[in-house]
This record gives sequence, structure tokens and C-alpha cells, in this order.
Amino acid sequence: MISIYQGDDTRSGGRSISIDMPDIGARIGFTFGFELCGIVRTWAYNPGETFEVNYSSEETERMPLGVSYGVLYVENGGRRTLSGTIPVLVTDSVERVHGGTNSLPVSVTVHALLPHVDMEALTKKSTDRELRELVNALLAAINASAARA
Repeated sequence: MISIYQGDDTRSGGRSISIDMPDIGARIGFTFGFELCGIVRTWAYNPGETFEVNYSSEETERMPLGVSYGVLYVENGGRRTLSGTIPVLVTDSVERVHGGTNSLPVSVTVHALLPHVDMEALTKKSTDRELRELVNALLAAINASAARA
């Protein structure tokens, strides 16, 4: 099954979706096509060549999540479907597309200056005056910490 990460370019990172064109007895010059989610890619048939079917990040972003079925066809005075059941998984899971895990060894350190405020905690019975005093004390402590930094 072909797996595509929704919103990624399928050509990035040295990856590509390719179709090997075996010698099926068709004449050179026949037009082949691959249709997926309403997006069509066509190419001239040459036996033994590999054709790349790639999608931009904008195109994969519009593809619905889940399995869709690509259609491979040939045209020569009319369209003839060769396969209508080529499964393509569009996913938002990195693991499904690239293997491995979705974890990165990232460490984040947050340095926060928490100034000490020498006041009693507020309770449901605290008055408006006590609330104002606490807010003013917090502002004064924060301003003093910022001035030292």
C-alpha cells in the first residue's frame, strides 16, 4: 500500500511514488494515467521506464484521511481502466509513513522568576481591599524582579 502523509510533498526526502511500466504489448505513444482523489497524472508509455507520480503539499493537504483507491488507465482513442483498486493511505501518522516513532529528543527548560510576596492567601471571605492589596503587592514584586533582570 502506498502511504502519504497529509500535507507533505511526496517527492521530499528522496522519496517518490513510482510506477514501473512493464512491456504489455502496447505501442509506444499510448497515454497512461493515474487518478487519485480527482488528481490526474498522465505520461506517454515507454516499456521498461519508471514513471513518478508525485503530489505537492497543497494537493496532499486536500486529500481525505484514510484509504482511497487510485485508478491506472490507458488511453488510445478511448479510456481503458487497467486497475481501479490501487490502495493509497493518506494519514496524519508519521509512524505509518516514515516508520519509527513520532518522538523527538527535545528538551525544553523554562526559567521563571517567581517573586516572593509576603501576604496571606485570599479566601472566599477576603474583602475587596485585601484583593487590591494582594494585586498591588504582586505587581510591585514583579516590577522589582523585572528591574533586576
